[in-house]
Amino acid sequence: MPKVHRYARVGRLLKRTVGAGMILFVVFQFVSCVAIKMGGGGGEDGTYGAVFDFYSWRCFLLAMGVGAALFWAGDYLKRNY
Repeated sequence: MPKVHRYARVGRLLKRTVGAGMILFVVFQFVSCVAIKMGGGGGEDGTYGAVFDFYSWRCFLLAMGVGAALFWAGDYLKRNY
């Protein structure tokens, strides 16, 4: 049985951790946006809800981009080492 390289273990751990984090972040984003919309927008005329929605989607997209890169890196390490 060949010895498993330490980078493969790191890759597997990275892939699982980032994948779970991305799933949790998607659920949090969905729940928070639904809660704001059900509550009438979060303030007078929905201003606070609109601001939160705008900035949270920016952060969400940035985090998903970083998460996808880390997930890919973990997959690469797991396959090649």
